[in-house]
Amino acid sequence: MFFVLPSGNYLKRINWWLIIAALISLLYYWGVNELVATQRLCTPLELIDAVAYGFGILSIWGLSLRRRVFYQSFWRIFFFVVPATALLTWIVPGSPHPPVLLFWKIVNVGLTYIPYCTGMFIYAFRSKKIWDSDREEVLNGSL
Repeated sequence: MFFVLPSGNYLKRINWWLIIAALISLLYYWGVNELVATQRLCTPLELIDAVAYGFGILSIWGLSLRRRVFYQSFWRIFFFVVPATALLTWIVPGSPHPPVLLFWKIVNVGLTYIPYCTGMFIYAFRSKKIWDSDREEVLNGSL
């Protein structure tokens, strides 16, 4: 008997965005829980950034489940809001928190923020099947 490596066809069937959405949601929930548990004060800009980031997770879930959440034009505008708020929280001096190591910031950006923004971009700008589904149903007489 020989061990045969799988062909990889089943890897294409795995919905990677569903896994990414679940991981980002869990990490976000963990971060908010830690923020509440430590009762750490944050600036209004940090609060806006945290709420915007949490709201943007809906786009990753919409992409992974292939469902429309709100309107495409909303997500196209919102795609630029989230990086802007994140950039402002890094530039504008915030509340006096203990400094975070640069390594952990890079890990955070690499593991969560890059897939998050990539998924939001795909959802807002590249998901024609999701956003045009109602038009096709109307044209085909399905409704």
